[in-house]
Amino acid sequence: MQINKRTGIMVAVISVATIRNTAYNIIRTQEVRKIANGDYSLEEFARFEKDLLRASMAVPSTLGGGQHGHAWLVTDEANYKELTRNITLIQGE
Repeated sequence: MQINKRTGIMVAVISVATIRNTAYNIIRTQEVRKIANGDYSLEEFARFEKDLLRASMAVPSTLGGGQHGHAWLVTDEANYKELTRNITLIQGE
């Protein structure tokens, strides 16, 4: 535990390694269908993209209101806004 110098509130300190390991372990539990080779169909790619988005959303995040996990990592801004009903992603300090 550590005291936030700006607010004076005690906060938990979590290492980047802990966060990375947690995210990795969550993503590993998600089913993401592989693209077997470079000769894939649009349907195969769409399934892969959908699976990847679902896996990224399984990892908790407070960005964008916290309801869409890490979807912002695997989609562009227009698709993110459509997914979140026009929430703009604003990163903290």
